[in-house]
Amino acid sequence: TGYTFQGWATSASGSVVYSNGQSVKNLKTSGTITLYAVWKKAPLVTFQKKDGSNETKTQYVIYGANTKLDPNEFTVEGKKFIGWGSYSTSTYARYEDCDEVKFTSNEDLYAIWKGQPKVILNANDGSENPEEITLDFVEDEYQDLPANTFTREGYTFYGWGVTPASMEKTVSDKGSYKTSDDVTLYAIWRQN
Repeated sequence: TGYTFQGWATSASGSVVYSNGQSVKNLKTSGTITLYAVWKKAPLVTFQKKDGSNETKTQYVIYGANTKLDPNEFTVEGKKFIGWGSYSTSTYARYEDCDEVKFTSNEDLYAIWKGQPKVILNANDGSENPEEITLDFVEDEYQDLPANTFTREGYTFYGWGVTPASMEKTVSDKGSYKTSDDVTLYAIWRQN
């Protein structure tokens, strides 16, 4: 454990001459030839949970070759795992869960967590079944709202506002919206 096979050398301290599984012939005209396995210390990836607990997991990867990261096993209540950053201060994921990486040295990867605010769409005197629709969002990431399904007799849906009395829309039907906190968006109706 902790080493990866690189290939075959012709001396105990030599470098790789033949790759694993390589077809060769006529290595020596007579007698036997000894080939020596060449091993390289495998880079160790340390996954940092980054929630104040100092909890970590580790994985050895193949030196200099594409290796799939182990799936994230950490959870933080009320947060969504976004991916892995290269620094403890990272806010954007450099690697997604189970991405392929190519490392030649030990690496620390830091979990990136985001809140999961709720966005409530309120009919605001429109149809009452249902009167509200609750959507799960990811903190500070734009997401498209679904098409409006509320109706109100004698009125046309105009968009979404941040108060029941909103006259100007904050976001259009099926528009993109982002938030870091729970929020209620109210249907804005224009009389026909």
